[in-house]
Amino acid sequence: MNLLMTLLVLVCVAFGSFESGVEALQRTVAQTEAVVERLNVEQIGQLVSMHNIEQGRKLTNDELASFLRKSVGAGGRDAASDMWGTPYYLETQRWFGVMLSERGPEFAVCSAGPDRRWLTADDVRWTNFAAGRS
Repeated sequence: MNLLMTLLVLVCVAFGSFESGVEALQRTVAQTEAVVERLNVEQIGQLVSMHNIEQGRKLTNDELASFLRKSVGAGGRDAASDMWGTPYYLETQRWFGVMLSERGPEFAVCSAGPDRRWLTADDVRWTNFAAGRS
């Protein structure tokens, strides 16, 4: 705790005031969470890809929560939900109406992002085909 307070004081001094230091720290935390969530979604996507290959069929969105709880360590939080508490979404043909691929085996793993709303700029999406990754 003392180390955290020392770091907070240093940030505040570096940015000139307590308020701007806190805002800078909050931005840094938000950016770090976004990076971590992108990594989480990518890991989930890779696990789903391996499952699909091993089982010879696509995992469905209805099966995703159970699969994640069995397969992913989430550091104490629900593995079936993103770091903001929204359940992950697995789309196998269309992502909110947008066709992912004509071929069919592709899918997207989606997180609603920190605003917890779908189809906004902060959504995190991973697809298993390189051209569609975002």
